[in-house]
Amino acid sequence: MKLIKITVLIIFLCWLASGFTIAFIKPIRFAVIGDTHVGLEDSIYKQVINELKNEDIDFIINLGDITQSGLKTQYNEYIDATNSLDIPVYNVIGNHDIEGNGKTLYEDYFGASYRSFNYEGLHIIFLDNVSQSGLGNAQKEWLEQDLAENDKPVIVCMHIPVYDPTKKFPNRCFMDDDSRYLTKLAEVYNVKYILAGHVHGYAKGEKNGVVYIISGGAGGKLTMQRHRQNNFGCSHIVYDGVTFHHYILMEYNGQTLTDNYIKI
Repeated sequence: MKLIKITVLIIFLCWLASGFTIAFIKPIRFAVIGDTHVGLEDSIYKQVINELKNEDIDFIINLGDITQSGLKTQYNEYIDATNSLDIPVYNVIGNHDIEGNGKTLYEDYFGASYRSFNYEGLHIIFLDNVSQSGLGNAQKEWLEQDLAENDKPVIVCMHIPVYDPTKKFPNRCFMDDDSRYLTKLAEVYNVKYILAGHVHGYAKGEKNGVVYIISGGAGGKLTMQRHRQNNFGCSHIVYDGVTFHHYILMEYNGQTLTDNYIKI
């Protein structure tokens, strides 16, 4: 009887210690921004960066269109501005970033245009869906292998969204074939979020357990405008009245991921 009491006491103390350990684990907190468009005369990206200085975050993800036209001066301006944050900033490649010699500059500054990395308990994947029409076979093979070898919750980041979860942007240019491919792949593996920019606004939806967010409100114009044709032969239109400048705060506590947008 005494042995049973001692055993129960030990189990209780272990449970209690475990509970206190979990309580004091600091969650991972990070910000997501998109479409800073450094070099655009009226970009508000500096205001966004100043707001982020007041946030208790571990790192930042930029969902692409870092620059307005892929110029070295624009990349350097962006790097100088984000260095003032004194935290890591991870950058997705966008269609504006590859103009001229922009892709080479991007790779010189930030690394391969598609890649993945672990941040503590998260696995984060950056895809390149702007350098060619769609993802391409080589990138798809790499992605499938990367997902198969991973055992952590996954966040996939790209510039052009796979689809519009709110249908507020009916004339967006998303990739039908790759949209179906990525949504199915996300449902097979441990993908929790798919994040994208490109549309200068905000949208969020959930499909079969995967959260899809569009966040392109960290710099570029929000008023209705039509750009020239992009690499996919589609005009990019932004609708006034359903968009706002913003950034997103995300948190991972070791079990769940949460998100919240902050209006600027």
